Amino acid sequence: MRKVMFQQGDLIIYKGDKIPEGAKEIKIGNRFTVLKGEGVNTHDLINAEGKIRGYEKDGILWLNVEQPVEVVHQEHPTQVISPGIGYKDIEQTFDYETMEGRKTQD
Repeated sequence: MRKVMFQQGDLIIYKGDKIPEGAKEIKIGNRFTVLKGEGVNTHDLINAEGKIRGYEKDGILWLNVEQPVEVVHQEHPTQVISPGIGYKDIEQTFDYETMEGRKTQD
């Protein structure tokens, strides 16, 4: 069973032990979107540069939180991620137009 490190609405970051070997480092700037919502809403890490290191391996986003960082969302109160290592699946984009129903004739 996975332990939750942080949750804010639909955003769940699970507790990890260590960054996997061979993970590729990704740039985390001052504002980094961790999860996009259905509309314009996003879960963003703010003032994160230098406080969190991000990595990716096999479709998983790994976060090494070195200092507390705020997570903001338009529909939820601002929360703080405490130091530690966590991970979440990287979102897959879904193109509704290509999956749109088509008229067929038998």
